[in-house]
Amino acid sequence: MVLFAAAFLLLLLSYFMQQRNSAEVISGLRESVSTLQSVEALQQENTALEQELKELEKELQQVKEENEALKQQLEDAKSAAAFCACCWRALAGRARTEAYWLSSAM
Repeated sequence: MVLFAAAFLLLLLSYFMQQRNSAEVISGLRESVSTLQSVEALQQENTALEQELKELEKELQQVKEENEALKQQLEDAKSAAAFCACCWRALAGRARTEAYWLSSAM
């Protein structure tokens, strides 16, 4: 009977050790699942950020092109302004010359 009780206690002890071991494995698996979920969330965030980066690079390219077009318009406007100033000086000089000749003819 003593051997039967000892065997029973050993079986009971073995059962509790197995339960503890199983609980540790389950805890480790839960941590692994949690880690995998975190990795998946980071991958999704990374994908979203890569898409946003592509969109921003495209927008930057458009802004650069617009900037170049505006620079060209500015240069054209400066050239036109210089031409107008030159014409204005020529007309003003001609008007002074005509005024001089008219005043001297009188």
